[in-house]
Amino acid sequence: MQELIRDLKRFNKPLPRYTSYPTAPNWGAIDPSIYEEQLTQLEDRPLSLYLHVPFCQSMCLYCGCAVILNRRPENEERYVGYLLREIEMAA
Repeated sequence: MQELIRDLKRFNKPLPRYTSYPTAPNWGAIDPSIYEEQLTQLEDRPLSLYLHVPFCQSMCLYCGCAVILNRRPENEERYVGYLLREIEMAA
């Protein structure tokens, strides 16, 4: 039993959680020409996307993402509208 406790104690430390790459603090404004160039290089290559819509009615206990507790649906609708517009422009 002591061996099991010793083994478990070595796992009792903070670990990185799932995150994006680059991590959010490294994001910033990007010049439109660079954005367009990067999108052009994606042609005919597989692409995976993760879209996080950061509007929640209540805070999840398991979520490590940035969220906005949203009680005004028009905020979410405006955000999704902009997101769809950017997807159309990128396509």
